[in-house]
Amino acid sequence: MTPLHPRSDISTTQGFGNSLSRALEFAVTTVVFSLLGWFVDRWAGTEPVFVIALTVLSLAGQFARMYYAYDAEMNAHAALLPGRADTSARPGANPTVDLLGDGEVGR
Repeated sequence: MTPLHPRSDISTTQGFGNSLSRALEFAVTTVVFSLLGWFVDRWAGTEPVFVIALTVLSLAGQFARMYYAYDAEMNAHAALLPGRADTSARPGANPTVDLLGDGEVGR
């Protein structure tokens, strides 16, 4: 009898869930900042200024957050690979971070 969710399907499904939550968070944050800018513009009488500024600020912040989260996740994965325990040689790696939580910094 084949199980309903083999191990590989579970990790794939979790990957889809993570991607969906990140996409939803990206969209909702941008909309919230844009609406906030629209309310400030209506209150201050400066029609497109705050909408544009807060939307650009939101997008820049989301891209920076996604980049650093991805970099940290890839460094953590690289630290677990055999023969690649020292991630300090990778560009963008921070050797002072305890990636595995075992008390050894950068290894």
